[in-house]
Amino acid sequence: ELCDERVALPDGGASSFGDLFGASPLFGGLRAEQLLDPELELHVAFFPKRLPHPSLRTERSLQWLRRCGMAQSLTRSAFSGAAETVDAAAAAAFASGQPATPELKAQARQVVDALLASFSHLRDDSQQLGEPPLDEWLRHLGSLRLAAPFTAPPRAFLESATAAEELAPAPPVAALLAFYRAAGGPADVLVPLRGNIVPQETSSTHLLSAACWSHATVLLVPNARAVPTELIAGAGAFPNATYEQLFGHLLAITSLPPATLQAWQRDQRDSWVDGRSRTGRSGSFRQQLELGCYPFLATAEPATLSRLADERIVLLENGYSLERRPLEFIAPSRVFVDLSQGAPPHAYTLRDAVFAFSRFKLHALFDCPRSPSLAQIVSWMDEMHATAGEAPLDAAQLRSAAALAGLAGLRVFYEAGELPSAGLLIPDRSGRLRRAPNLLVDDAPWLDGRVDKSPSGHLPAVHPSLSSSAALRLGARRLSSAVQERPDAPLVAMAEERINEVLYAGAAGPVTLQLESWNRSLRSRAFRVSLRRAISTNRRWAHLSASSALKRQPTGADSCGRGVDELRHGRIVAVEEIRSRFEVVQSGGGGPGGTP
Repeated sequence: ELCDERVALPDGGASSFGDLFGASPLFGGLRAEQLLDPELELHVAFFPKRLPHPSLRTERSLQWLRRCGMAQSLTRSAFSGAAETVDAAAAAAFASGQPATPELKAQARQVVDALLASFSHLRDDSQQLGEPPLDEWLRHLGSLRLAAPFTAPPRAFLESATAAEELAPAPPVAALLAFYRAAGGPADVLVPLRGNIVPQETSSTHLLSAACWSHATVLLVPNARAVPTELIAGAGAFPNATYEQLFGHLLAITSLPPATLQAWQRDQRDSWVDGRSRTGRSGSFRQQLELGCYPFLATAEPATLSRLADERIVLLENGYSLERRPLEFIAPSRVFVDLSQGAPPHAYTLRDAVFAFSRFKLHALFDCPRSPSLAQIVSWMDEMHATAGEAPLDAAQLRSAAALAGLAGLRVFYEAGELPSAGLLIPDRSGRLRRAPNLLVDDAPWLDGRVDKSPSGHLPAVHPSLSSSAALRLGARRLSSAVQERPDAPLVAMAEERINEVLYAGAAGPVTLQLESWNRSLRSRAFRVSLRRAISTNRRWAHLSASSALKRQPTGADSCGRGVDELRHGRIVAVEEIRSRFEVVQSGGGGPGGTP
């Protein structure tokens, strides 16, 4: 009976309750509770068939319809329907390689704006009776294509399938790169929220994108700061890049072939220019590394960064010279804070790395060592010897070997390690690596011209690029003590007649007087005391510069003292000829040997 009763409509017409709550032509064949409020933009844009008849859109009619059950606020199912409409169109465009149209982008923007404006209502279960659960609804929204990327990847990867394969990006990014290549370059596209980043700090969005784009896409979301964290988490998005994404991207770009990196660096289309917007520009390789990757690494805890300590992620400063040499990366563990001279490819100074590495204190976060240990130096010299064999080192290897040997000498001097029993490998004068105890330090200039000191000679001398003090600390021997001059024929004193004949007439008298003066000095006690003092001083300085192993060796002071005492029995005479030979004492004092 109630359904047949006539009621007055707000616009002056009449109907029955059956018409209002049944399929009424005025409501487009829908029941009143199935109608959507036309004052919500999302209803008008996406659900025109569920709006009241135009004749019922006055304020009085709308109030009356709301009392009759018309939905006057967004529901989760209605919102999902609008989002699915956008997603279907975006997926079709993506599959066909066609850019998103301006109309589709406007619809997506409208959906996102409505989501942000109404999220407090949509998340309230008390106002969403009969609607899907919140977590299930958010997961569904996260899978729909509703947002645009902040910027496209660098053009070097959009235009080259080879470069994209070398990068080995995450699957969603790989699909994006394929779409851009099909579209002929950067193009408008919509992507899902899930797995991507809705930045909460929008002032550095371009840097965030540069730091992770191969593993996650940073989204261009309007008013991103106002996006609730519950919405971001529920949709499967991230408010910031995870360290897995940051580390993965850094390793991906630093592992690229030098040719790809050089092509990317030379391409100026993506470079950030002072005074111009960064939106749509991904940055050059150097900008991404120095301004994107390194600053975000500096936000991590040292324990988190430790997994990258042995990865080649530090760009060398000389690697910027694109014309002279390829880009080169080293591991943070190869950077030594207190090292004054580098020894590539084993040890590098902080100056060798790009300035951004030290600017963001990454050397402190990575706990880069102060200087190499003696054990490291020994292993590196062994590696160089294994590589070079018996061939001379090239110029770069020789500089590194000399630098490492000098550093090893300091380590030994301060007793910061033990040398191997066979001795450390150091360069000889021909550039070959030899054990230090088998080499000689040239400290005998008086032997110039008397013994063969040339690189092809018989004396195994230390390379001149290595300091004498360092070589001695490492166990090398002094040439003055290793080479002994011994008589090779009898010494025959010249008669006075022969002196006059060899020199000049009457020379025998002055020569005899001079010899008598020298012999008095030789036999005097004052001469022997002075000589002992000179020997003692020389030994003291030699002891200070020697290695700990040499300090423990006997000094031979007793035999030296006996030799000085024997001088009082000696005699200086004039001889016409001295024939001698030079003998090299083997390492360890094993007796004379070598070539006269």
